[in-house]
Amino acid sequence: MRLIKLLAVTMTVVGVMTFCFTAGRADASPQNEEGGLISLPFTYSGTNGGAEDLALDFNPSNMVPNSGTLTVNGGTPGGAGLLAVSFAQADVAAFGLSFLIATDPINLANYFYFGFDATGALSVPNVSQSYPFLAGTNVYMQAYEYAPGAKTSNGLVFPLL
Repeated sequence: MRLIKLLAVTMTVVGVMTFCFTAGRADASPQNEEGGLISLPFTYSGTNGGAEDLALDFNPSNMVPNSGTLTVNGGTPGGAGLLAVSFAQADVAAFGLSFLIATDPINLANYFYFGFDATGALSVPNVSQSYPFLAGTNVYMQAYEYAPGAKTSNGLVFPLL
């Protein structure tokens, strides 16, 4: 558990998981058109009909290989948020919201509280994908706004390289 917490803190917003999802569906070996493994983080949405009012995304860096900026947009300016990192994906609707990661005690790797800026956004620069001892595993992330209202984001699959 200490290794997981250390890893999550070191990576700022990253944990571990061993399967990928493409367009919201499980795929044991996700590949791109050329047959290579998918290495860039990608988003997915639920099929449960719940709202996903926030936009969680990863923008790769042009300067630093295997790193980039994690962004959350669509929040209430000055609102309170939470970014959760999980070992597993889920697809559950509750209270009109979409919950796309497993938040049970076994699968929830870590979570981070944050505040949205004056534009209703969060930007976390220099998030690295490079952890050779965990290469080939994935992390599942989702952002939530819990004050002044309740909002959830799409999911983000974050492959470790």
